[in-house]
Amino acid sequence: YPELDIELFPFVVGREDGKAAKQSVDLVISDEAPFQLSRRHFMIEDGDEGFEIVDCGSYHGTIVNGAKLGNDSIHFRAPLNPGENEIIAGTSSSPFRFIIVIEGDEAP
Repeated sequence: YPELDIELFPFVVGREDGKAAKQSVDLVISDEAPFQLSRRHFMIEDGDEGFEIVDCGSYHGTIVNGAKLGNDSIHFRAPLNPGENEIIAGTSSSPFRFIIVIEGDEAP
């Protein structure tokens, strides 16, 4: 799969539906019913404490390094660790899986 170097934050990932451009989605991904992705699913932020994943109120939630965000969780944000981080958009069976690599000392 292609690699992306993200330089502008927040960086939003969401589902293609014809309205995505109006919702400021940076990475638009096709999905078919039953949907795993929401129109604005999650975003990557560069905060004071380092990089974080924030669930944008998605229907199924987001899994970050095994921890669930959004949906039925009380947590909507999680820090990204130095090195590789696994992100699953949707349920644990979702095909939308990402590896986000935090290089150097940019992470907390």
